[in-house]
Amino acid sequence: AAAPSLSPAAVSAEQPFKEAKNAIVTAFERAYLAAVLASTDGNITRAARKAQIDRMYMLRLIQKYGLKPNAGIDD
Repeated sequence: AAAPSLSPAAVSAEQPFKEAKNAIVTAFERAYLAAVLASTDGNITRAARKAQIDRMYMLRLIQKYGLKPNAGIDD
């Protein structure tokens, strides 16, 4: 798949590179996690498999971004 593009207007030249990069990565991670969780009805194990990341890392990211998978039993 082609890499998504980012317009120059979406990036602030007023921020140092590292801060601007972190803001974009944070926005991507949060949006990606929300999408993959929604696609698996909040099932963390299936979401981790779909994202091809470790389940514990998925849990840490969910906590980091304050996301709430659907209530109920995960597995």
